[in-house]
Amino acid sequence: MKKISHFILPPPRKFLHNSLNIAKISLCFCLVGCSSVSAEPAAEISQIDSFRGYDWGTTFDDIKGKEITSDMLEYRDYRIDEVGSVDGLTDLCIYNGSVDTYDTNVEYLFLNDKLVSGGYDMDIDDSNYEDICDGISKKYGDPDIEKSSTGWGDCSMWIDDSQNVILVSEMLGLLYFQNDKSIIDLFSESLEKFHEIDIDRELQKAGDGYVGY
Repeated sequence: MKKISHFILPPPRKFLHNSLNIAKISLCFCLVGCSSVSAEPAAEISQIDSFRGYDWGTTFDDIKGKEITSDMLEYRDYRIDEVGSVDGLTDLCIYNGSVDTYDTNVEYLFLNDKLVSGGYDMDIDDSNYEDICDGISKKYGDPDIEKSSTGWGDCSMWIDDSQNVILVSEMLGLLYFQNDKSIIDLFSESLEKFHEIDIDRELQKAGDGYVGY
């Protein structure tokens, strides 16, 4: 399944371009006669509070200063775009990056100069989908949502305690985003169209709904 060539940016540009299982983790008990033995506590599951080591809210200048070196040229090694569909939204794309063993462009999305989303503009299909999901699950637990293909490829989603999200989609790529109304609104149409996911409803089910900064 070839990934759609654009997600949040209008064609011909493209963006992706990145939870945890919020179910409460309990100790398991094995009963033998009248005695019981408790299992080892489950490993702590990470929150989705950053992208590539940058916390949500990190400024555009901070990330640009660390990611763009003096020998890099705009439009050859990176690009910066204003996303016209949302006021104050800026996309920083670093070409020829990597995640794990995959070569990919790396994208940072800023709302009013603060990091709210990030992703990888990579092709995901049946050959690597499970490998990518397994890698994320090792840190964030099992996905909260798993959707079989509706004609556009499979999709998995992790949602943490603050309703921040990681999305792995054979159509949309690998995306991390903060629980922010503007970003959720930006992604909601594509999630509904390609995977029949109502992101507003899923976040409400996961907690108290998005906070809408």
